[in-house]
Amino acid sequence: LPNVRCLVKQQNGPLAGSVQKQKQPQVTLPPSLPIDLIISTINKRYRDGRPTNNLAEAGVLTHQLDFLTRRDYHSQTEPWMPCAPHSACGIWSDRISASLSNRRLPFLFSATQAGFVIDPNGLDLLCAFPMDGATLDRKCEPLGKPGCVPGCIGTTGPAWDGHYAKFPNHYNGPYDSNHLVNMMQRHEQTGGNEGYHCLQQPPSDCRYNELVFSASSWSASLPRHVMAVFYPYRASQQERQFARDLHRRFTEHFRIGPSTFPILMLDRRNQYQPFSLAV
Repeated sequence: LPNVRCLVKQQNGPLAGSVQKQKQPQVTLPPSLPIDLIISTINKRYRDGRPTNNLAEAGVLTHQLDFLTRRDYHSQTEPWMPCAPHSACGIWSDRISASLSNRRLPFLFSATQAGFVIDPNGLDLLCAFPMDGATLDRKCEPLGKPGCVPGCIGTTGPAWDGHYAKFPNHYNGPYDSNHLVNMMQRHEQTGGNEGYHCLQQPPSDCRYNELVFSASSWSASLPRHVMAVFYPYRASQQERQFARDLHRRFTEHFRIGPSTFPILMLDRRNQYQPFSLAV
């Protein structure tokens, strides 16, 4: 997950065989649900999330605005879109990252930045890491290179261990989508990479996981896979205003009624109902 990815210095362990990616079950929320039902659905996912290969039962998926999506906020590139292929960040235009949180894994990419709550339906999960996956260094050069899974395997980058030809599916990953349950179990065992310097500013603690999705499935699923805009309770007043502006811009762009698309505050101190309507 971006904001200048932390370099994971070593990812050890024997290689495992490659497997087919598992398609996520069809669980999209119908459009125009009452906001209270949207919020209760999100809170249930957070409260009941557990290790599983079903993303809708694993917890709450969030994409917070990192330097790839935030840098072009005032340009023609919309912040909810992956990088454009011919933009300054085009080398990363083939993927987009998110984090998975629940009551058992209450970790976020950022403790202060705004972002989106994501419904995984229709998204193509490429791989997952029980920590920051240093995916900015896992590039397909050129884009579409045979055998390369963006942000995951067969990638190029610095000369440090971890650019596998196959999915290890254990230790620090990457894990393919059929082994999401194992990634989550590993994350629960380690409690996140506490004390690791991921270039995030406190109070962020770098203990999040990273899930990598194909950019094409992300773009094709818009806007239906975006359930809400949110900000963490530790967000500054400036960041909260940024979230409100993001909410307005998203609803105007997709012509969504603001009354059916919420902006939420996330307070992880509340383990059972952490998401509430922002005021």
